[in-house]
Amino acid sequence: MKALNNILLLLAYSLCISAQTTIKPYNIVLIDKQYQVCLDDGQNMKCALSYYNKMDSCLNVAYKQLLSKLDKSSKVALKKEQSAWLKEEEKEFKAIDQENTIEGRDGEMAIEDEKAKFIKERVLVLINKIETIR
Repeated sequence: MKALNNILLLLAYSLCISAQTTIKPYNIVLIDKQYQVCLDDGQNMKCALSYYNKMDSCLNVAYKQLLSKLDKSSKVALKKEQSAWLKEEEKEFKAIDQENTIEGRDGEMAIEDEKAKFIKERVLVLINKIETIR
């Protein structure tokens, strides 16, 4: 059963990353499940880094997907919005780094986890915008 879960989760990740054209809410749900399975296996730092990278990749896919569906003026607005979000991301990441009081690998894992969750929130916002266009 665990092997089947891992295969399904890997498939969900590959749908998000390799296609580089579409993303759906279920991609995020499956990536979250994969993350939990990984954490349950006790590979916390590896899991957190992988989760962060997947969320970052999904952010890029969602942004490009949304951009491709917009008219010219809406594209300009989205680019401004994304630029503002990237500035906020930078501030948030600095705050996460500074507020972390856990030392060692556990602290590093917690930092990556928090950063990934911040990105995930943006991914979900973009997916919601994509879904409303259809």
